[in-house]
Amino acid sequence: MKINVANKEKMQIAINAAQTKVNARTADMATVDNLIEVAEKWLKSKGIPKSCWPGSKFSYAEHVNCNSYSKKSFTADSTEIYIECGASGWFLTGIRRVSLATGNNSASDYNVSLSELARNSAIENFKKSLWKI
Repeated sequence: MKINVANKEKMQIAINAAQTKVNARTADMATVDNLIEVAEKWLKSKGIPKSCWPGSKFSYAEHVNCNSYSKKSFTADSTEIYIECGASGWFLTGIRRVSLATGNNSASDYNVSLSELARNSAIENFKKSLWKI
C-alpha cells in the first residue's frame, strides 16, 4: 500500500478496512496528519534538510499503561500507522491492528527509520555541533 496523504478518500477506505469492528485505540485521518506533523518537526529538530527526507519512515501505535494491581502485564490491541516521505510528499504505507504488551512498553508511541541520506545528514550536523563546544 502506498497512498498519497492528499488522497483523503483512499486513506479513509484503508483506515476503515484495518479497523473493522473496533472502538479502542483507533486511528483516523487526524492521527495520520498529526504523525506527519510530528515527523516533520522531528526531522527539522535534527537539522536534516528537506532534500534528505525522502525514504524516511515513521510509525505510530498508541501504547497503554498498566494500571492493574493484580497483573504485571497485559496486552491491548491498537492501530499502527506507517508513513513514508517520498519525493512528492508523505505517503500512508501501512495500517494494521497490533497487540501491544504493557510490561515491555516502549518509552514512545513513535518509531523512526531514517533513509541513509537523512542519517548521514544528521550525523554531520551532530559532528558540527560538537565542534562548537
